[in-house]
Amino acid sequence: FWAAGFAFSKSHFRDNVPFDPHTKWLFHGEEFHHATRLWTHGYDFYSPQFDVLFHRYANKAKRGKMPFNQEVGALRDASEKRLNFLWGLLELRTPGVLNEDASNDFLLEIDKYGLGDKRSMQQFWSFVGCDPYTQNI
Repeated sequence: FWAAGFAFSKSHFRDNVPFDPHTKWLFHGEEFHHATRLWTHGYDFYSPQFDVLFHRYANKAKRGKMPFNQEVGALRDASEKRLNFLWGLLELRTPGVLNEDASNDFLLEIDKYGLGDKRSMQQFWSFVGCDPYTQNI
């Protein structure tokens, strides 16, 4: 798919599909989120046939603690709801949330930072070989 640490392209992708500033404290899902937005805007992905690079995420000797409090948890929760809304999975993963959260702040500027119109999410799920509804790969 798309990896922030291993992405090479012409710079216009940042103008056409800008990073979403409303996904604060999102780590797991951030690159997949951007991949879905890029792909539905018509960008293609290519990758080497073998590993040429890796990123070591966990080095206990040098790893510090990430600050966490209720505010951070609420921001990450809103970011995850935003992604699930874009992917059409909000009701599946958090039933009734649109009714419960009357403000729906997690949808702020969703049109500006949403999916493209060149390909659908259903086409993306088929492309990556994943069915999020049945959780089959």
